[in-house]
Amino acid sequence: MKLRVLFLKKVHILLFICSFLFLLILLSFYIKSGNKNATVETFYTINNERLIKSDFTGDDKKDILYADTNSSKYFLSIISNNKIYTLNPSKSNYTLGNFYNYCPMNVYSTDINSDGTKELILQSMDRGLALQHIFMWNGKKFKDKFSSYSNIVGVDYENNGNLALISGNYSSGKLIWLHKAFYKDKISKLKNYNNLCTSDISEFIKYIENLQLRQKYSLSGILSPMIDGKYLTILDKLSNSNSIYKFTYGNFFRNQTNENRKDTDYTFILNFSIMSDSNYDTPNDYMTLTLKLKPIGDNFKIYSIDKGKLSPSNTVSLR
Repeated sequence: MKLRVLFLKKVHILLFICSFLFLLILLSFYIKSGNKNATVETFYTINNERLIKSDFTGDDKKDILYADTNSSKYFLSIISNNKIYTLNPSKSNYTLGNFYNYCPMNVYSTDINSDGTKELILQSMDRGLALQHIFMWNGKKFKDKFSSYSNIVGVDYENNGNLALISGNYSSGKLIWLHKAFYKDKISKLKNYNNLCTSDISEFIKYIENLQLRQKYSLSGILSPMIDGKYLTILDKLSNSNSIYKFTYGNFFRNQTNENRKDTDYTFILNFSIMSDSNYDTPNDYMTLTLKLKPIGDNFKIYSIDKGKLSPSNTVSLR
């Protein structure tokens, strides 16, 4: 019995040493990178495991966001000033999502409420449903400020010029905007939000999802008359493939080019899972389509379409 107790203690000591060495490696990585001036990426795709360097606490020092999976579930932590902070989901949505090779997690960081600290927006899948989380640093920990089973999230300007995070859901051919966040750090249901790209995005998603089906949809009403032919070639290649595409989730942001916000355009990043036309119940990959829309008359039209790589290891940097 004594030998057994001694053996268990050695196992525990070994596990502790391994965990301690792993944390030392992460901390040394953090210390080495903290003083380097690098371009800050704001949009990331996370697969099984990923280290992201950025300032997440507003102290002008590089932090490390570490993403890992255990039993296909995502777990995220941030190392800042030699301390480790775990991103714990709220009780209402108890998970950060599951890893699927056809739908990796997206992490988007931006300062929505202009307090000098970036909010973290997570997009993932949980049991076949798109899941959103918004984490906010309060000086002591990262708090899950908002979570929702919705599939589109983005940043837009309100009429008063303030940034607001907008959450919506696309289903059955319709895009409905549901919530806005971080106006005076409050989250409320949307009442009068008018995104002039709503119908265009709905029609585009419907078009992609029905490329291989009998029912065809036209893009003539939502494409800019000045769109380059190379972007139409992308759609032709998708149409001629033997694949079926299903929208999983997307995000968007608004590019402000003057103080009056009249000359603006939108960027929408839409993710689709890919299935073979012979086995359309099982996704095997994914693709990302990035759309840019600008005003033509009283409406917005798509003038650019870019397709991301189909490999799940693809990482996208937007800014």
